[in-house]
Amino acid sequence: MNLKIKSVLIIHKKTFFEFYFLKKTKKQKEGLLSRAETARFRSMHNEHYKALEEVEGVLRSMDIQYKTICRQANINYHKHDFVITVGGDGTFLQAARELKKEMILGVNSDPDRSVGRFCGATKQNFKTIFRQIISGQKRLTSISRLSVTSRKHKTTWQVANDVLVCDQNPSAMSRYNLNANGIKEYQRSSGVWFSTSAGSTGAMRSAGGRTLKLLSNKFLYQPRELYFFKNHKYLLKGGLLDLSKPVLLRSSMYDGVIYFDGAHCHVTFGFGDQICISESRYPLKAFL
Repeated sequence: MNLKIKSVLIIHKKTFFEFYFLKKTKKQKEGLLSRAETARFRSMHNEHYKALEEVEGVLRSMDIQYKTICRQANINYHKHDFVITVGGDGTFLQAARELKKEMILGVNSDPDRSVGRFCGATKQNFKTIFRQIISGQKRLTSISRLSVTSRKHKTTWQVANDVLVCDQNPSAMSRYNLNANGIKEYQRSSGVWFSTSAGSTGAMRSAGGRTLKLLSNKFLYQPRELYFFKNHKYLLKGGLLDLSKPVLLRSSMYDGVIYFDGAHCHVTFGFGDQICISESRYPLKAFL
């Protein structure tokens, strides 16, 4: 059965070369990087835009309506029923956070140098993969997500990878009250991670957490570097997260921050602010 796509939204990133070279004067460029390093970033830039041209060319050849926007722009995702990201996992996750029922396909624009665990295609195989999607040969994958609600910000975020709560100063201690797995506990640490199964192989793993299968519907949490003051014994030291009841986290920091799926999306989490973490009602619909 053929998949009917009315409108495609293409989200692409800006390259390092664009940020640090194309808009700088010759004097600003001098001494910034060696010729070899500059050539490497120019090569990455060229590969990225070749991938973008390939995606647009395939859609034109199939007479599919599309719109191309850089990921930094203010975007209304819900006008489209299919999203294609061109970049790496960062671009994919930024777009995914805004989606509810829309479908998404990630295209890794430079697979030799870019992490693309969520990306189901590259420039070389995009035409084949997309035709398989249209014809119904490629299955849609449902990825469990976290839902993070803040009363202060009057917003709910859909998180496909992970959430980090910490002080905005990396050398400062993070203080918060954590209510999870039926236990309430005040903690001092370097921050606390919450992760989906899809995000378990990233920062969660680096912080000492478990690794879960990609399509698992389980979730994890992991405090970073718990401070054991006066022989205090913590009960919530990381592991599987029971979301049969929402997890509550209240800040005891003046300058706390919540990061969603990396560094690009973050909000303040000041003293007394509270967030509620639960399983999202909108699993991500992706072609992996």
